[in-house]
Amino acid sequence: MTLGDPQSGGAYVLLTPNLGISEEYNDNIFFTPDKTWDLVTRLRIGMGVTYVTENSDTNLNLGTSMVYLARSANTAVNLAEAQRLNLSTAYQWTPYLRFDVDNSLARVGTTRDIGFVTGADTSLPPPQQETDPSDINPGNVSITLPRGSAFVNSFGITATYFFDPRWSSSFNYGNGVANFDDPGDVDLTQRAGITLGYQLTPTLSVGPAVSYSRFNSTNAQDSEAYGLGLGANYQVSDLWNVFGSLGGALTRQLEGPSETNGSVTFAIGLNRSFERSGLTIGAQQGITPSAGVAGSSTTLTGYVSYGIQLTQLLSGSLTASYSHFDTTSGSFELIGLNTGVSYVVWRNITARLAYVYRRSDAGEPFSNELSEGIIDQNAVRIQFGWAQPWWQFDLW
Repeated sequence: MTLGDPQSGGAYVLLTPNLGISEEYNDNIFFTPDKTWDLVTRLRIGMGVTYVTENSDTNLNLGTSMVYLARSANTAVNLAEAQRLNLSTAYQWTPYLRFDVDNSLARVGTTRDIGFVTGADTSLPPPQQETDPSDINPGNVSITLPRGSAFVNSFGITATYFFDPRWSSSFNYGNGVANFDDPGDVDLTQRAGITLGYQLTPTLSVGPAVSYSRFNSTNAQDSEAYGLGLGANYQVSDLWNVFGSLGGALTRQLEGPSETNGSVTFAIGLNRSFERSGLTIGAQQGITPSAGVAGSSTTLTGYVSYGIQLTQLLSGSLTASYSHFDTTSGSFELIGLNTGVSYVVWRNITARLAYVYRRSDAGEPFSNELSEGIIDQNAVRIQFGWAQPWWQFDLW
């Protein structure tokens, strides 16, 4: 992120309201073994706030949705079925010290419809590539699995210090909380780490990293994990780069009989830009929460994200992910696919047609949290969204 706006010449605040309406067919609206299909009408109201100074950039996007179900009379109308808030800020404290803060909040009701794509929550003018990070990040599947209303919040802060053009170090801290109404569970994850970076060549950077994580779970024993790894990033050209890391982690149970388990951690992937499209593909294994199902998990994830600008007004996107969660209570798998096309109808009004597939597969039930066997969901949605920069206030 490049801080400040060279065109404005000073600090300003920009407000960008957005509206959206969608119609969706969903063959398993509650994501349960006994499928219930429904037609879902969703009306969304949101606001984007951008605050820019010479040394900082802050973006806040928040929205709430009203949902109408055509067939499920017991939950036919909900004036506040889902809320989302995303905050990101970057602040260059000194020429050597930079802070980055991110927070993501989501609350969903009893339904598990596919909602709006991330692009509807931004203040960027269309067209744009639209991908949903929750289809890639296994920590966000807590709002997909069926446990009634769910509240999920993820917070992270990173401080980076540049010793000289080659050496840098960063400290990061993050926490995540997941609260489920049915049954009443609360899961808390905290993580801290230190990374040292060295620019070995103009195109290759390397560095070690250490981390500590703590998992407090309602459905499993509390645990902690210690991690150590070595990572690298290679800029092949201006159009693409590859990255990877390799290390290990020790997980220890904090309750009951003391038990320590070791596991290999790794990450590998690439980012590739083309003339009109972009591709991200990768795989990783690490110690993560298990979406409220059990305690800490050795989680293997593979993902791909692709976006293409077909014409000046027409764009397409595809994201897919596979996650295997291995916990002390058993293992389960999650698969997600999200693909669609967007078209700029008129000025700041964009239409999008999307298809989403989700699937969970558990070898055994998890304390009634996740049913044994396969649960899947197919959904098709047409959406119209509007976002318009509305008011800018120059501070100086």
